[in-house]
Amino acid sequence: MMKKVQTAFDTAISSRKGLKNIVCIVFDKQCKPVYTHVTGAPGMLPKIAAAKAFSFYAGKNMANPSGCNLICCYVCPYMCGCTGHMAVQGVVSFELPGTAAACLVVAGAPAGATDLEIANELVAAKNGGSPDHAAIER
Repeated sequence: MMKKVQTAFDTAISSRKGLKNIVCIVFDKQCKPVYTHVTGAPGMLPKIAAAKAFSFYAGKNMANPSGCNLICCYVCPYMCGCTGHMAVQGVVSFELPGTAAACLVVAGAPAGATDLEIANELVAAKNGGSPDHAAIER
């Protein structure tokens, strides 16, 4: 099943210009990784993905910042330790039979909406169909 997700992830990345360093991580409810797939050099992205999962589980409103807003209002406060949250889109509920998987996180695109779009494509690939676009935003 994760082979379908991995293939869909690689396809989603290659079909979008400028995406080089992207991670797809499936987390359990304690924000422990169950599955990881990386494109490029991940750098701090696995930690950012965990912070996005933490925000998702905390019920935070997941925003769609980009550019300076993303860096100044989300990344910098997280990186300096002012917060453990990264309430940026790119997280979807996700189950993986036989594991404690609870969410799938995509991180690394220049906008949260792009991460979320890719995450929904991966869920659709796992389920064998297209995403329900009416249910995408939280």
